[in-house]
Amino acid sequence: MPYTLPKGYLSWSAFKLYKQCPMKYRLTYLDGHREPPTAALVEGSAFHRGAEALAVSLAAADRTGTARPSLSDLTTTAVAAHRTHLDGEDPDGALVARRDGYDPLFSALARRLAGSPLKILGSEISLGQAALAHGRPTLPPVAGDDEPLLDFGGVPVKGSIDLHRGHGERRLVDDYKHTSKLWSDRGNRRYFNYDPRTDGQLTLYSFAAATEDVGFVFVLKAPLPASVAAELNGRTRDPQLIADVQARRILVEPDGDGRPVFVHWRAKRTDADVEALMDEFHRVASAISRGDFPLCREDALCRGYCAFRGGPCERGSR
Repeated sequence: MPYTLPKGYLSWSAFKLYKQCPMKYRLTYLDGHREPPTAALVEGSAFHRGAEALAVSLAAADRTGTARPSLSDLTTTAVAAHRTHLDGEDPDGALVARRDGYDPLFSALARRLAGSPLKILGSEISLGQAALAHGRPTLPPVAGDDEPLLDFGGVPVKGSIDLHRGHGERRLVDDYKHTSKLWSDRGNRRYFNYDPRTDGQLTLYSFAAATEDVGFVFVLKAPLPASVAAELNGRTRDPQLIADVQARRILVEPDGDGRPVFVHWRAKRTDADVEALMDEFHRVASAISRGDFPLCREDALCRGYCAFRGGPCERGSR
């Protein structure tokens, strides 16, 4: 069925925002009520630009069959792109105070990517382009754009895959997470805030790139505490986490001082995972098309707070 969507498509962030709070989605995408960028947003986008520059350098060498750049050159390229983006988005340093010291992070990422036999197939590649390359269904681009849209079970979807690698028949899609919030402690249990075993965005990526292999590339703002590093290295009571470590689906990379700053956590996707997410996209696209924008439920994620500060939503003042 055709959908009536504000931009003519859904992105992952729009889908997730509607699931969090339909009213917040309406205020953002229909009424144009936008909050100023946060430090985390600017810092994260700057890291992505550095990682993209690093991957593009490797991809150029892989495409031409020439030697891959040295780790030093890759790190320099990434750090320069990171700093350029920061200086453009936050020239006065009002949001992001930390401008330097990223060499160890990009160096760890360069070691992991350059040391892998997997070739860089794309960095920040659009879902539509990935779909075209791998025989997945696409839809025409929206007016004023030249990128095809991913046809995700009839819902037009736009977005990009942070990192797409492959060798022979094997392909892997990754999403970068530049974070200091890899885990949360609740009582005597530790919960990982991002889990590639269940994350829906990676399911979307896997469909577009026609692969079951997905993963998160965590590059951490601060080194992992010893207790968390121990869990990711196998000293945990979580049987699935133990299995992931033993199968080398979790790899921890230290910086030059031996401090864990980089984690690559891989997982699999099934047809059932894709079908379940397609159903969710259909439900959200249908609700938006109907103009269904209720306030979030009292038991939803925003219970007791609302991240949409200063907005007209009555819950923003709690």
